[in-house]
Amino acid sequence: MTPDAVSLLGRTYRLDVRAVLPLRSVVGLLTDQGRFMCKRYDAADGLSADHLLAIGELKRELAAQGICPALRETVDGRLAQPVPGGLVTVEPWQRGRHADFRDAGERRAAAQAVARLHKVRVRLPFALRHPPTLMQKLAHRLDEASQAARDGGVPGLSRAEWRRWRDAAAHALRELPAEAIGRLTARDRSEGIVCHRDLAPHNILMDAGAPARLIDFDLAGCDSPLYDLFQLYGHMTYSAPREERAFADMIDAYVRVADLSDQHIAVLSALRGYPAQLLREVGDSSRAVSARSRTRAATRVRYAATIEARRAGARA
Repeated sequence: MTPDAVSLLGRTYRLDVRAVLPLRSVVGLLTDQGRFMCKRYDAADGLSADHLLAIGELKRELAAQGICPALRETVDGRLAQPVPGGLVTVEPWQRGRHADFRDAGERRAAAQAVARLHKVRVRLPFALRHPPTLMQKLAHRLDEASQAARDGGVPGLSRAEWRRWRDAAAHALRELPAEAIGRLTARDRSEGIVCHRDLAPHNILMDAGAPARLIDFDLAGCDSPLYDLFQLYGHMTYSAPREERAFADMIDAYVRVADLSDQHIAVLSALRGYPAQLLREVGDSSRAVSARSRTRAATRVRYAATIEARRAGARA
């Protein structure tokens, strides 16, 4: 962050910025009023100004429920500050470290943090009421992986191996209880359930003696718990592939905080047959252009394939 940018932030948010800490995707600010996090959004990020405003409004509602901090407003009352080529937001820094899903206690704490979010009822901006559904997401993931394989092959898998996985994924998608998923999704959305929709371990903070907390609500929207819980389970099994109780522990921890019907649990169990983690890695491999990045992508693809094969064997 340049001195001019720091000066602009100081004037815009009425902060005396004393130190700047660049991190992977955000910038930490040490100021006269405490620690803050600054995040930049460029046009390439795909978030429009209207969508970002809606996220800011949602976070203000969630802050009143103790779920997350609200964005700090500029001196003229805006939730985002225009900068050359994009927008920036500022919010209070939250203490903690990323969740470690190899730890059963942290997996349970994460599930309960998600349940606390699903339990609140807030006014949802219209822009966040109609995100893509879970079935649309699963179909898109298969299409994206298939396109990546057609364009550049699949690092880490032979063509025959990829064809078997592609066909297995297509079969699993056809076998999913689409009608039940659609019915539950429509009902949950009508109730105004807020879902995070990006539940990777780096978006869940752990701090000793405090409940787990969710961060980065950029993809949040009105949805079904199915979306968040399937995504959370996928990340748990990716981090702890040999943990056979991950699913049962996640459900048990969740229902201690929020209701979840038998229908939801049955659908989530069926979703475990869809190889989402492998398809994600194959789709992401299309962005690997250098020899080094292709080697890393191959390692991740092979790892994901191993996980999916182990899960398929456990269900057989």
